[in-house]
Amino acid sequence: MVPDADLKVYLDARPEVRAARRSEEVDQLSYDEVAAEIARRDALDQGRHDSPLTAADGALVIDTSDLTIDEVVDRIAEALR
Repeated sequence: MVPDADLKVYLDARPEVRAARRSEEVDQLSYDEVAAEIARRDALDQGRHDSPLTAADGALVIDTSDLTIDEVVDRIAEALR
């Protein structure tokens, strides 16, 4: 993390979208396996005492669930202007 950065970006997506994307990337993994692993990992990352996974104060939070990569890049570029 860079606390003095001019722009902080936190990318997120709904768990079911993340699971679908990941299961498409890796043929050997089923959607159900990926969804369960994402849920487990999210709970660990968000619930840990030291450095829980959260958006930094003042971060631009982008939900990528319904966006293309180009749309995400456009939103970040717009924030830099």
